[in-house]
Amino acid sequence: MDNRVFIHGSIFFSKESSEEIRSSGMNISSLCIEAIKRLMHNNPTLEIKAPIFFGTAYSSLRNLHNFNTVYEKSGALWVNPSLFPNTVLNSPSCMASIHFKIKEPIYNISNGKLSGLDALGFAYLNIKHNQTDRAIVCAADECTDIAFRAGREWFDDFSSALYLSNEPSNLEIIAYRKLSLEDYIKEGKKKPVDERNNILCNINHFVNEEKIFHKKFFACAEDNYVVEICIKREEIQNEKSEI
Repeated sequence: MDNRVFIHGSIFFSKESSEEIRSSGMNISSLCIEAIKRLMHNNPTLEIKAPIFFGTAYSSLRNLHNFNTVYEKSGALWVNPSLFPNTVLNSPSCMASIHFKIKEPIYNISNGKLSGLDALGFAYLNIKHNQTDRAIVCAADECTDIAFRAGREWFDDFSSALYLSNEPSNLEIIAYRKLSLEDYIKEGKKKPVDERNNILCNINHFVNEEKIFHKKFFACAEDNYVVEICIKREEIQNEKSEI
């Protein structure tokens, strides 16, 4: 039987909203660690030992670019091999796992603007289908010159983290789907305009600040595909036991 999946905490911050990021110049791994640290600090009763689902469009692209630049300019003998681990796609999530001493599996998703929502959706599916009973979802990206050349867009460095489990709360993920933009528009919906960090910021706002009891759809588009997640907020009814 499928599990229901609930949200138990959410955090979002960006360079624009956080003086700490602007002043410290956090890299992608630091952004990931800081998001999870803030998430757990705000929700001290949650269990840190949970699988990590990490979504990122560019991951360690800055480190990889710097590493390759030394090789191209000076040759292989001048490359510091100890820096290589910082260049791989799963470096940020692995660094977070080491920092928090998490031994559970790590899942990394990198498919453009959809990465953050897909990481959230993949965690949702794992809990729903009994692969795990809890999950830490993190998304982060840093905007650099090389990232701009790859994606042709500027955005604020940001990080987001959510905690999911099958334990009830007043916030439940009730749907996750990925479909073609054409089919999405055929349903009478407009192409989503939310960018990579805005959509996660909006989810965080809904989780932490919006108090209306209703369901809300969050969608993001990349090329000809759309990812959509539906979250429902409702009052928790205390069940009265019959004697």
